[in-house]
Amino acid sequence: MELDTSRLDTRQIDQGIVLTPRDHRIADAWEAVELKAEIFTAIEQARPANVIIDFAHVQFVTASICPLLLDIQRKAHELGSQLKLTNLSPGVHNILELTELANIFDISPADSYTADSAGS
Repeated sequence: MELDTSRLDTRQIDQGIVLTPRDHRIADAWEAVELKAEIFTAIEQARPANVIIDFAHVQFVTASICPLLLDIQRKAHELGSQLKLTNLSPGVHNILELTELANIFDISPADSYTADSAGS
């Protein structure tokens, strides 16, 4: 039996690709590097109009999330995609506010890209 060691759930919707980190916390640079590698692979393969990162499971982050998100935004733009963030917990949003990054990201309210918006 093969173990699934992925840190990321991926699904296509009409608006683009939704990437949902599985971890409840992103607390160090190593976790961020591993997650970034998976996200880069997913967006390079899909080349979507929008890269939507759904933080539904993530409750705790450190400042290590900041360079991760900036790198993902840069990569998305290189591929002609827009980065969008959704379902931010208060802790995740607070880190983005404290680092003055909340204003540079497109942050959507919770459940903006639910399974219901995938079809139709």
